[in-house]
Amino acid sequence: MLVSRAENNKKSDRVPAKLYAAKMKPYWNQLLKQGLITQRKFENLTMDVDQNIKYRSLGFVKRQLVETRQVIKLTANILGSMYQEAGTDIIETRAGLTKQLREEFDLPKVREVNDYHHAVDAYLTTFAGQYLNRRYPKLRSFFVYGEYMKFKRGSDLKLRNFNFFHELMEGDKSQGKVVDQQTGELITTRDEVAKSFDRLLNMKYMLVSKEVHDRSDQLYGATIVTAKESGKLTSPIEIKKNRPVDLYGAYTNGTSAFMTIIKFTGNKPKYKVIGVPTTSAVGLKRVGKPGSESYNQELHRIIKSNPKVKKDFEIVVPHVSYSQLIVDGDCKFTLASDTYQHPATQLVLSKESMEIIADGFKFVKENPATADEQLVRVFDEIVNQMNHYFTIFDQRSNRQKVTKARDKFVSLPTESEYEGAKKTQVGKTEVITNLLMGLHANAAQGDLKVLGLSTFGFFQSSGGLNLSEDAMIVYQSPTGLFERRICLKDI
Repeated sequence: MLVSRAENNKKSDRVPAKLYAAKMKPYWNQLLKQGLITQRKFENLTMDVDQNIKYRSLGFVKRQLVETRQVIKLTANILGSMYQEAGTDIIETRAGLTKQLREEFDLPKVREVNDYHHAVDAYLTTFAGQYLNRRYPKLRSFFVYGEYMKFKRGSDLKLRNFNFFHELMEGDKSQGKVVDQQTGELITTRDEVAKSFDRLLNMKYMLVSKEVHDRSDQLYGATIVTAKESGKLTSPIEIKKNRPVDLYGAYTNGTSAFMTIIKFTGNKPKYKVIGVPTTSAVGLKRVGKPGSESYNQELHRIIKSNPKVKKDFEIVVPHVSYSQLIVDGDCKFTLASDTYQHPATQLVLSKESMEIIADGFKFVKENPATADEQLVRVFDEIVNQMNHYFTIFDQRSNRQKVTKARDKFVSLPTESEYEGAKKTQVGKTEVITNLLMGLHANAAQGDLKVLGLSTFGFFQSSGGLNLSEDAMIVYQSPTGLFERRICLKDI
């Protein structure tokens, strides 16, 4: 409905019903009957929020409690269809409620350190849902999927700006006790909740699992070199059929659909990860089912044609997917390809260090007098954890180089310095950020040139990834609750 700018400004935050309903309501009724405005538009025009608490509270509570993102709705729908007939409640809560719990109980969220923040969020979401369900049984319809509330006429729900966790807040008149309003039973206390949250945050090990997958997208790597440069490649690949690489250039490498693990026969067994080219994977499927004799023979032929395979071998594990978890001695990693590894160990830091790193080093900006001292302490803790648990960083002498670079780190300014848009000096906060990037259990790499390292967190074996006979392939369930470990020497 169009109105003049002057009238809209004059209206301010008052509703149309107060200003115009006495004069215009008959006209609005006529528009509704003629189908020129919707029922919802008519109700908005005629609603007096001071008199009709029903509409005001209904919309407010749903925005306050119920997560509206479509993926959450879809998940609730699926779970509801699976479990509601058995009497299971599917509870939806907004992310803002977990954020409120984090802030009140001082639970820093630092995505850069590890992946545990997902587990903490899941725990807080579960706590919030169960708390609301038990503490506010009369409001179940707003957060239990599939239930709907019928309001009594004139019911006064004073929920605007209501704090659903007020009894857990420090200084509340309830003295930290949460009581069932119907039975008088003690539900929980602030101290009890705080202890459970601290115990969660201080966990050193949580289950982490990654989805494994095969590739079927591009056939070749994105890099194309010139005809002159193609002569330096071991196995240049034609850009197109009948286009010689010495005239048209070449792809530097092909892609792998999946990988295999082979064992070179001989006095001392040696194991190697070999990629199965995407160009060969389709033909491999045509010859037979995985495990059949014809399939194994074709797979053997494909592997034998690989330039990295120059000795007699036998196939130990015919199919290994990307992101497969492998534990080889003290090294824990996932396969990014037949030559690349990603660290799979999760970095764990003290709560004090997490608070310093949190919110883009907010602590540093607010406490400049002690910032340098605290950042050096954080650096020392990270390096100590790396030296104890991140064996994979012995490659390229990463651990030794970072440890020896402590004096360089101490001499750096607190934050990076700039002259205009040009960076003139890397600071301590940037170095710690790059340390965390390299140590994170993913593909990210850190830039630590200021400490004397060209790349940090980059693990490549150009000749192919070798494994020991004690290496174990770890097959995990999606939740990580169940796993099966197979040692290569036992196959």
